Amino acid sequence: MIDGRTLLAIAAFVVAGLAAGHMLGGPEPEHATALALSTASTHPAIALAVAKINFPNEMYLGATILLYLIVLTVITVPYVLR
Repeated sequence: MIDGRTLLAIAAFVVAGLAAGHMLGGPEPEHATALALSTASTHPAIALAVAKINFPNEMYLGATILLYLIVLTVITVPYVLR
């Protein structure tokens, strides 16, 4: 089931992706922001396909990917607006 630990893991994954992309983006702020967003983002259709192949009996794959997209949006909007 999707619980608080799932939400925390997704948030940590998004923050880690943003941090890694930002640090590796170089000295130009535009490059750092673009790489941070690209690193933290994932393509939902590919994520769903990979998850469905690896976990065919899991019922909440689509809900988890939707939750990831919502958390990604909530965390990246303040990052972009800074």
